[in-house]
Amino acid sequence: MTKREKLLGAGGLVMFGVIQFFGASPTNPLVVKSHTIQSRLEIPPRMASILDRACTDCHSNDTRWPWYSHVAPIKWWVMNHVNGGRKELNFSEWTQYQAPFAAATVGAMGEAARRGLMPLVSYKALHPQARLSDEEIKVFYEWSQAQRRHLLNALWDTGTQKADTINRGRR
Repeated sequence: MTKREKLLGAGGLVMFGVIQFFGASPTNPLVVKSHTIQSRLEIPPRMASILDRACTDCHSNDTRWPWYSHVAPIKWWVMNHVNGGRKELNFSEWTQYQAPFAAATVGAMGEAARRGLMPLVSYKALHPQARLSDEEIKVFYEWSQAQRRHLLNALWDTGTQKADTINRGRR
């Protein structure tokens, strides 16, 4: 190894060490059980297992942060994905969603799983347990559509939603 290569290697190690002190650290906001998806929707044990394995790390405040999520620059990428996932859909803050949005969202969850859009390929690559079998995708989709219908029926029964608004989200 030349002197130049040694200096470049040492400089790279120093830079790697220095960047560890920059940026936020992975955190989980407080979870209030009465605000969660579980407080509003019926989630059978098999479905709860699927959600836990494939969804909650990015779509809740109960993220499990693996060791590499504490190492820059990887932590910045992981935190960006989690923050984006939480912003899009957060099971820990489900009660903030109005009923029509919740109905559309739960329906879209099943559709995203059925189309293979969720979980993300990058997440499945690092978390093989998040890969869903065809049967699990079917369970997920059927559960999501049943919950969607339940939420829409509750809206219809209370008269808080007009039929044209409810039917807009149906396929």
